[in-house]
Amino acid sequence: MGGDCENSKFRKWWKKIWMYKKVILPFTGVICFLLGTGVVWQWFNLQLEKQRNELEIIKVSIELRDNIESKLIKLFDIGIEYLKEEDISKKSRLKIQFDLVKDDLKTFENRLAKVENREPRRTFDIPLPEVKKPTGIRIEGSWEGK
Repeated sequence: MGGDCENSKFRKWWKKIWMYKKVILPFTGVICFLLGTGVVWQWFNLQLEKQRNELEIIKVSIELRDNIESKLIKLFDIGIEYLKEEDISKKSRLKIQFDLVKDDLKTFENRLAKVENREPRRTFDIPLPEVKKPTGIRIEGSWEGK
């Protein structure tokens, strides 16, 4: 008798499922199709790969900006040293070094522009500072005991 009771519960349960077969069968078919063929997993992998690429672009951009910053600091240090130097041969070496660092700076800016999909900035045409002694200064007036 115990088997008949369990059997009748199973039949009732099966009848309920059979009534909803028009909804359950297509739903389970879609789920099996999406999970079985890997469409969902491929989509997740595609989204993950896009995010990895974005992070890589950000990483490269930050590295290039750090390089630009260090080159700018070096460029200004060379300029200050150039202004303080009196020896002409050392000044010519500093001028060559200044031009090399400026070229490196332009190269880093071009790479950064390529990574960020934009036009390179033309703000790195920095001239070497020159000391100009004042000429044509006239002092007018009298310095006699006032």
